Amino acid sequence: MQLERTLTAELDQPACIHVNMDLYRFCYKIAPWIESEILADAFALARSARELDMRASPYDLTEFGFEPILIETADGRAQYVRLQREIARLAEPVRGRVLKAYQVIRGY
Repeated sequence: MQLERTLTAELDQPACIHVNMDLYRFCYKIAPWIESEILADAFALARSARELDMRASPYDLTEFGFEPILIETADGRAQYVRLQREIARLAEPVRGRVLKAYQVIRGY
């Protein structure tokens, strides 16, 4: 399948860390017309998702206060999956509020 930007909404996975970070980007695009609480919640979610993403990266960020998640081990993968599911759980209501804001703006 050839990926295209127009297919993003159909193919994105709600549990994907990067998809959940993108919620903030979508909020920021419509910032003058979206409630500041939604924007703030999307930012907090993106920050948490980015922290998880960085902790699972090959970079050593311990001096910045980020303990690594050793995804090359079974325990590390299990920890990552658990935290990824938590991000997805937290993202669900934010995603719904962002979608509703877009629908209001578009007049749906």
